[in-house]
Amino acid sequence: MEVVPFLLLRRKPLTLQSEIDKCHVLFSIFTLRYFDFKEKYKMTSLPRGQAMIINIKEFDDPNLKRKGSEFDRRDMKKLLEKKLHFTVTVKDDLSLEEMQKNLDEFSKRPEHKYGDCCVVVIMSHGYQGSGSDPKTSSPFVISCSDGKTLEVEWIIQKFNTVESLKGKPKVFIVQACRAKGSQSFEQIFGDIGNPGRFATDTNNLGGVTVPTDTFVAISTSPYNVSYRDEEEGTLFIQTICSVFNEFAGEMDFVGLMRKVHDEVDKLAGEGNVEQSPELSIRGKSKVLYFNP
Repeated sequence: MEVVPFLLLRRKPLTLQSEIDKCHVLFSIFTLRYFDFKEKYKMTSLPRGQAMIINIKEFDDPNLKRKGSEFDRRDMKKLLEKKLHFTVTVKDDLSLEEMQKNLDEFSKRPEHKYGDCCVVVIMSHGYQGSGSDPKTSSPFVISCSDGKTLEVEWIIQKFNTVESLKGKPKVFIVQACRAKGSQSFEQIFGDIGNPGRFATDTNNLGGVTVPTDTFVAISTSPYNVSYRDEEEGTLFIQTICSVFNEFAGEMDFVGLMRKVHDEVDKLAGEGNVEQSPELSIRGKSKVLYFNP
């Protein structure tokens, strides 16, 4: 069906009322275009903003070593630095005290005033307990190198009150399990040709103000595990790097993450496992384009 412009439907001679109607239409078109522009975050500063990557590969308990996470660290740094034009700070194998100190110092950096965005990437083991029993329930936490844990929500709240980040998008990317992984390694990967190269980002633990302009991307849904290829990296982080490198110039952040979710689901299915990433948007927000 052909769409006929509204003004052409009026065949009566011009009158004062018709002129008023025309002005209303033109004003509406202008208003829609204006607010469409205003609904996008400003993303033109160089660098685009500050980014921090924290990767916990080595732990006091050597059995918890996250083999393959070095590839995620390398590729995420390259993506943020070279493709998306952020200034990137990388920290490895931090204890709880060191992680809190580094995140606190990063949140207070004066450079945030001049950037348009802030990105925090956390990669480690994790856990989120379910149920109402305090012995088994817990908020979503990530593991530090000393075996102690830090609530993910603590990290998010740390940046919500930063004055220089008010009204700017704050992106959190968390690669970690949210379950103990009750299935054994062999049960999970029994049908894969080379199961020995895979592992899960879970540990052996038994998870304010209302954030705004906050995007939280997590590798898996509550009470589920995340998968890691010990020779290539995690499904989630590697898929983010692949999708963003190809489509960041034409898609907004939500669209990019939708594509990431679909690809992770596909790759997990090919390995006869399940992994479903999660994206939440906190408080008011606009459309986020990285404009690489």
